[in-house]
Amino acid sequence: MKKLLILSVLIFSSYFAFAQSGNTKMMEMLKKMQNNNGKIMLVIEGKTFSEKSSFFQTPKGKFVLSTNMATATNTFAIVLPKKESGNYPFSTDKKEATTFVTRSGMYEVKSGTIRLINSGGKISGTFTGKAQKFIGKSGNQKPQGDLIPFSGSFSGLTE
Repeated sequence: MKKLLILSVLIFSSYFAFAQSGNTKMMEMLKKMQNNNGKIMLVIEGKTFSEKSSFFQTPKGKFVLSTNMATATNTFAIVLPKKESGNYPFSTDKKEATTFVTRSGMYEVKSGTIRLINSGGKISGTFTGKAQKFIGKSGNQKPQGDLIPFSGSFSGLTE
């Protein structure tokens, strides 16, 4: 799990560094990431977490619904294959695993569905699934118990 978190941080750090070198696509992505015009809400273990969020396309063509990794209290990043309306499974690819990091702990999504609604460039939707909670000190986190159900929604996003 620590490797996954470190990998996520390295990916975003490399995006920021590369964007500052003048790459147009990276500059556009960075600008979209900082435009937190939407809202994402997660309900897990009876607790609700809400954050401002953005929706952007990576240079590799994936679409990401994300909180601001630098300023959010709770961080989420959900990878989608398309921006068209539809139902999409959460990625099970270890390179794109979805992790929710909240004040209550860290959760790795193991299964679930994202319902995306794109109405004229206005993005909203819902998501549900099950996640594995990890506990322990940073660098020594271990999975805890059974999978935990979660749900959430997002709204107010633009392409």
